[in-house]
Amino acid sequence: MRKSTRILLVAVTMLMALLFLVGCEELKAKVESAQNPAPVGEYLELEDVSVNSLNEKANYAWPIGGVERDAVTKPETEYFVNMEPVSYDLYWDARSNEGIYEGDNKFADDTYDILVEPAGVIALVNVNMGE
Repeated sequence: MRKSTRILLVAVTMLMALLFLVGCEELKAKVESAQNPAPVGEYLELEDVSVNSLNEKANYAWPIGGVERDAVTKPETEYFVNMEPVSYDLYWDARSNEGIYEGDNKFADDTYDILVEPAGVIALVNVNMGE
């Protein structure tokens, strides 16, 4: 009985590790290129935005005409907080209510301004911090 318990535990652990790796690969693919690229344009005060990030890359998705579209950041993406240019790190601090923005942003009512270039690449992203 004891040996079978160990075998079962090892098998479950290996399965969980495999599922984790598959999930990471899916996320990596998602942040590399847009899955359903948003048309080129400027999108202002977007409220219903989901963000998936991995390292310094992110995929932003939002509904356009009832269809979820997305776009991805690249190393050249410019970041803004309340239309003030900031570094990547400060932008993520503002989004997550950390660092110098701790206590300033409740992020439940944030909106986003996103400038999309061809192939669903984000040239500029601004977070308008909520109260």
